[in-house]
Amino acid sequence: MTIKLFKVLSFILLTTYPFNLLSKSEDDIILEETQTQMPCLINRSCLDCQTSNCNTCHTCKDNACRACANKYRRRYLPGCYRCNNSKIKRFNSFPRQCDCDRQNTRFCRLTSYCDSCPANCNVFCNRPRSIFTIRSQGSNTARELVGWEGFIYAFRPNENFITTSNTIEYTQSFRPYSIARILFGGCTLNFAGSQITDRTSCQLIADYFGLSPDFQGELRVNPIIENVIFDNQIFFGLNAISCGLYCRANMPLVWTKWNLNPVACTQNENCTNFPACSMAPEEVPATCDILTALSGNFTFGEMQQRWQYGKFSSQALTKFGVSNIDLILGYNNYMTEFYHFGFYIHAIMPTGTRPNSRYIFEPIIGNGKHFELGGGISAHLILWSRGPDRSLTGYLQGYVTHMFKNRQLRSFDFCQNGPLSRYILLKEYDQVDNELVYNGNLINAINYNTRFAEVSISVKGDASALLAYRSPCTNLDLGYNFYAQTKENVCLINCIKTIDNNLYGIKGTEDVCAIEYNLTDTLPAQFNNIERKITVNCSQSRATICTPGDTNISQNIFSSNNCIIVKSNSRQEGSIEGNDVIIAQNSPTARLVSIDNLDLESGTGGAIATHKVFGQISWFCNNTYIGIGGEVEIEGLACNEQTSLNQWGVWIKGGIDF
Repeated sequence: MTIKLFKVLSFILLTTYPFNLLSKSEDDIILEETQTQMPCLINRSCLDCQTSNCNTCHTCKDNACRACANKYRRRYLPGCYRCNNSKIKRFNSFPRQCDCDRQNTRFCRLTSYCDSCPANCNVFCNRPRSIFTIRSQGSNTARELVGWEGFIYAFRPNENFITTSNTIEYTQSFRPYSIARILFGGCTLNFAGSQITDRTSCQLIADYFGLSPDFQGELRVNPIIENVIFDNQIFFGLNAISCGLYCRANMPLVWTKWNLNPVACTQNENCTNFPACSMAPEEVPATCDILTALSGNFTFGEMQQRWQYGKFSSQALTKFGVSNIDLILGYNNYMTEFYHFGFYIHAIMPTGTRPNSRYIFEPIIGNGKHFELGGGISAHLILWSRGPDRSLTGYLQGYVTHMFKNRQLRSFDFCQNGPLSRYILLKEYDQVDNELVYNGNLINAINYNTRFAEVSISVKGDASALLAYRSPCTNLDLGYNFYAQTKENVCLINCIKTIDNNLYGIKGTEDVCAIEYNLTDTLPAQFNNIERKITVNCSQSRATICTPGDTNISQNIFSSNNCIIVKSNSRQEGSIEGNDVIIAQNSPTARLVSIDNLDLESGTGGAIATHKVFGQISWFCNNTYIGIGGEVEIEGLACNEQTSLNQWGVWIKGGIDF
C-alpha cells in the first residue's frame, strides 16, 4: 500500500513540476523599466481600454483581464496574456502599421488605431465586421438524428425499406449583444456632429451620414433572428443490393426573419443646416433623424447617389426558400442487431441565398450558396437492454465537408482608417493638367468599398452524440451536438466596376469649397464682402469614422493684406483676429483611394464553433412515430473571438417506416 501511494505521489509531482516551472519562468519576466500600463493582447489586437468586461478590452491591472489572461495561458491559446509575459514584450516591439501589400492576404493585422483605444470605445476595441455569418438552417445533425434512429439503423438483412421524416421547427436567437458586437462593436452607436466642441473620439461623426453638424444622438440595436424550418428527409435502406448500403436525402424549407430593431435615443433638437461650403457651395439642409440618415435613401449637399449597400433597415427583413439539398450515400461496414459502424459521402447542393451586402443585417438562407463535399461516420451500440422492448442505445453521427468558393458581394473598411470607415464620405476628382481637381460630387464610401469577392471555407464539421432510451411505446432521446467551421477565405475578384472609372479621395470633415472675404483697410481688419468661393481639392486620407484627419501637405490657399480665405466653420464677421478664425487649407495633390486600401478582414466572416444540447420524446404506433423536441445552442469560442449565433429551438417531428 505504501509503495502504491509513493508511486501516485511521484507521478503527480513529475507531471505538475514542468508546468509550475514554466509558470515561474514566465512570471520572472517583469517590465520594470516603465510605469505606464502595458496593454493586453486580445484577438491579435493591442488594446488599452479600461472596462471590466472581458468581452471587450482591458488594462492589465483589471481583475477581469487577469482572469482572462490566466485562462488563455493555461490553455496555450493565442490571445490574452498577462503583461509580464514575454509574448507581450515581443508584440510591443513590432511596428504597428497596415500591411496591405501582401499578395495572399492583404489583411490589416496591426493597424495604427489599435495603439490608442479610448475607454469604452467599442467601435475600435471589438473590430466590427460588415457581415454576420451563421450556421446554415439546414445543417443540424441533432435534428436529423432524433426520433427515427431506431428505424434507419435497424438490422434488416436482405431487405429494402424506406423511412420518412418531416419536422417543423421554430428557432430564435438570444444574447443580441453578441450579434451587435460583431457588426458595430456593441449595442450602441453614439453620433456627434463636427461642430460639437466636447465630442469624444468614440462618437461617430454625424456629418458623414447627413446628420446636422450640431447633432448629438444615440442609436441602440437589439438584433434578433427567427427561423421557421420545415425539414423533409427520406432514407432508403438498400440491404437487398448490398447489406449495409443506404442513401438519404434532405431538403429543408426555411422562412427567416432578421430584425435589427434599431431605436434612436437621446436625439437633440438642434437641427441646423450644413453651412455654406461644408457639403455644397450654398447652405444645405441636414437631417436630425438617425433612422432616416442610416436608411441610405437620404442625400444631402453635393452627394447625388444614394447608398447602394450597407443600409440600416428599421423594419424586419424576411426571406423564404430551400436552405440546401443534402445527398448522402453510405455503407455500414459492420452491422449486427447490437451495433453498427459505417461511412458515408456527403454532398450539399447550394440552393439558399448568397450575401449581397444590400443591408448590414441581411437575412441569409442556407450556407451562403456554397457547394459542399465531404464525408462522415455513423455508429450505434446497445449499452443495456431488458427484453426485446427496453434498451439504452448510444448513437454517433457526424461529417466534415469543404465549402467550395463562390462569388459574393462584400463590403470592406479602409485599412488605415479603421472600423466602419466604409461609411465615410469621398470626394470625386478629375485630372486636369496633371492635377487632381474636385469635380463637385460626393459619395458615401460604402458604394466604393463593396466589391465582388471569392469566398470559401476550408473545413466545416457537424457531429452529434445521442443516448436513446426505448420502451414499448415511447422513446426518449438526449444528446450533445458540436458544430464548427473555419474562418472564411476572402479574395477580391479582379472585376472592374463602373465606379472604378472615377477617382476618389477621402473627404473627412474638410470643406468642398472655401470662402474668400474682402478686408477693410482700417486696423484691426474686419470681414467685408464675399469675393468668391474657391474649390477645395484637399483630402483627409487619415480620417476615421470618429475623428477627422489632417489635410495633406497643408498650405494657405491665399493670404494677403486685402483678402482672407476661411473655412465654413470659421467665424466670418467682425475682426479677423482670434482663434475662431480658421484659415482654409488645401493640398496640391489629393491622396486617392484604391481597392488596395481595403481591409479584407473587415468583410470576412469569422470562425464559428457552438455547443448544443438537444432532446426529444417520441411515441410509436406500428410503423409510425411522432415526437416533440428542442435544442439550445451557445457560443463555443472564448473571449473576444466569439462570432457564432446563440439560439434555441423547438420542433415537432414525425414519420412513417415502409
